[in-house]
Amino acid sequence: MAITNISLLTLPVELIHLIFDFCDTRSIVLSFRYACKQCYTLVESYDRFSLNFDSNSTTDYATICRTIQPSNIVSINISNHYADRNESPTLLPLFARGQWTRLRSLTYHNDNIDNLEYILQCIKSNCLVSLSIHSTTYQCGKIAALISSVLERFNLGKLYMNSTVDIFRYLQWPTSCTLNHLEIHTCYYSDYVLILNQLCYLKTFVMKNCVMNVSDGDAYSPSNAKLDVGLISLTICECTLPRDSIELLLCETPLLRHFKLVCHRTTFDSIFDGLDWELFIRNNLPALEKFEFFFSYRCKRPDPFHGLSSGIASFQSRFWLEEKHWFVVAANPIKLPEFWLYTRPLSNIDYATSQARYELASINDGYRLIARPIDAISHTDLNVVCRQNHLDSVTDFALFSTTKCGCTIDF
Repeated sequence: MAITNISLLTLPVELIHLIFDFCDTRSIVLSFRYACKQCYTLVESYDRFSLNFDSNSTTDYATICRTIQPSNIVSINISNHYADRNESPTLLPLFARGQWTRLRSLTYHNDNIDNLEYILQCIKSNCLVSLSIHSTTYQCGKIAALISSVLERFNLGKLYMNSTVDIFRYLQWPTSCTLNHLEIHTCYYSDYVLILNQLCYLKTFVMKNCVMNVSDGDAYSPSNAKLDVGLISLTICECTLPRDSIELLLCETPLLRHFKLVCHRTTFDSIFDGLDWELFIRNNLPALEKFEFFFSYRCKRPDPFHGLSSGIASFQSRFWLEEKHWFVVAANPIKLPEFWLYTRPLSNIDYATSQARYELASINDGYRLIARPIDAISHTDLNVVCRQNHLDSVTDFALFSTTKCGCTIDF
């Protein structure tokens, strides 16, 4: 049977455009486009470009901007890492061309809020659904006014802002706000309650931390959580709140289905107690399907296995293993004076989790020496993988005692 050679250009246009979706714009416009007349035509008909303006890059943005029609751009990421570099000569003329009929996502890493305001004014159609503002400026009032205006003009579904808690003093949430995904830096508890009550379409809420301010007064008592609060996913990335304050936050979200919590402690408190979590979840979060957490505390330990068995014991009940299928791991990093307790699998954890560590999982009795990042391991990954070239770097290998049963090594 003869073998037929298939060229890329013999594929359907729709399939080639789908391949373009996974390519960077520079390669498409400055390389593929000039390969031949057919490639030129394929690029000219493509209408899902994603532009990434980076001040660190040497890419010829001026040529790219002249080549692509604004109506063919769906996403723009603007990153200016240097205060003395101005993106205005290249970017602002691009936006002044108008015809932004398909732009759905805008990400802005810059402190020049005036340029961002101009860019948003150039987007005339109601197409923008995602806006991310990464700014270190303290012009909270100006940013808040801009965000309020954007929420009034567009049917925004996703908003990210890394401003400080002060921004909520100025921010006005429109009554018709369509946000379903909100990511912020930090807010007060009173702002948290206000957000849940005013953003009726909100489904996913991600924050770095929540602050209990004594000026909130009576806001610290449970606010009789409204059953129409539709939040189903809550993430707190660097939580410093005590256990009772965390529970207060969760009492506002009776329909929660996903909860992710990252805490770093200096003492071993009740946040490490699986029984307390079990009782609270049973009584207050009946719809919770996925609970991800990473807890750590600084400690001194006499040996590398110290505290692993006792730390994991309260997470080995029927509730954790059979009802919810939430699997927990206790670990002692070799080079850090810390104790870790985390769920497996765990995604997108911003911490030095690739440390070599001794660990004990709630689903078995075997101790393991492991060095892979936490978010690269699934709860079904129980195979022993031992590479000889890694063993030389494990200086504490001799700490394994013959009295420790079921000990394996995993890298």
